[in-house]
Amino acid sequence: MGTHPPVRDALRYRALLIYRGEFEEMVDNFTPADAVALGALLAELRRKGQAMKFFDTGIAATVIARGDRLLTADNDFDRLANKITLLKL
Repeated sequence: MGTHPPVRDALRYRALLIYRGEFEEMVDNFTPADAVALGALLAELRRKGQAMKFFDTGIAATVIARGDRLLTADNDFDRLANKITLLKL
C-alpha cells in the first residue's frame, strides 16, 4: 500500500520486478480493521478542516490500526505524530 507507480511503462515494469523480488512478501492485505481506522481518520480530518491525500490517509490509518511505526522522508504525516510513531530519514 502507498506505492506511486512510475508513469513510463519500462519504469513501471522494472518497479514491479523489484517489488515482487524484494518487497511483496512484506506487504499485508488491507483488512476490515484498516478500513475502520481509515474511515475514522478521514472523519476526524474533515471535522478539523484538514486535508490529506487519500493514499497518505490510508497509509496512516493502516499504521494506526496495526500499531506500527511509519518510516517517512517528508513532513506529510507530521500532523499525526500524536497518533503514530514517525521514523524520519
